[in-house]
Amino acid sequence: IGRGDLCDFDFNPFNDEQIISSSADLTVMVASSHFCQSIVGEFPEGGPTYNIDHPLVTLTGHRRKVAFVEFNPVAELIAVSASGLFHRLVVINRDDTCKVWDCKQEEEIGTYDCKQLPQDLHWNYNGSLFCVSTKDKMDRIFDPRQNIVVQEWTPHEGTKCSKMVWIGDTQHIITTGFNRGSQREWKMWDLRNLKKPICSDSLDMVYVVKRLILVFGALLPFYDPDTSILFLAGKGDGNIRYYEVMESSLYPLSQYSSVVSARVSPTSPSYL
Repeated sequence: IGRGDLCDFDFNPFNDEQIISSSADLTVMVASSHFCQSIVGEFPEGGPTYNIDHPLVTLTGHRRKVAFVEFNPVAELIAVSASGLFHRLVVINRDDTCKVWDCKQEEEIGTYDCKQLPQDLHWNYNGSLFCVSTKDKMDRIFDPRQNIVVQEWTPHEGTKCSKMVWIGDTQHIITTGFNRGSQREWKMWDLRNLKKPICSDSLDMVYVVKRLILVFGALLPFYDPDTSILFLAGKGDGNIRYYEVMESSLYPLSQYSSVVSARVSPTSPSYL
């Protein structure tokens, strides 16, 4: 739909025939977008049979590439997006913000300062809070109604990319990232006590080949609330690990392995 690269998309939980997407463009036109952050498009029942060139709604306001976008799970046509500065060549005019949108009214509801470059973004189960993982190794939970940070902590000590996922309607969050030795790891957190994780595990050994240290990419977590199963997909390798989420631990179930490295691991809602 837009002229820039597609960065993220999400299905509308209230309408299987709608998606929202974010783009690298920086302006928006009503008919065809030039700069675009959050675009809502609709495709016919049974899937599109032609290219969709024009969005139903176009939202503007971000000044930088919009990396993440997600519909609110309980409030229809309410969405959150995050953008930031992706290149070190430019120091001024940073964005590093999240925005909550009313897609029906085509207007911005609020802007929230992420402090640093966003690396992940998700609503909680009831849509009352959203969590942002940022480049300064912090996870911040925002209350969009009050425009405040209600909690923040450092989930991982490594400097590389960190991801997170809410565990259904519980007080638990699972984060993935790196330790100081550049090993990938996951941690389960209780929001009532963020001083230390409930449980954690490191998944990789650091391989040294011809004096070069080989390190895999980020772990991408996906949680299915219907089955209580967590999927950890490795970016840069061909493995997908399955865990059953228990009250205070993760029970490993199985693993899918492939010799083909994965660049991304998109998912669709379980009801589709």
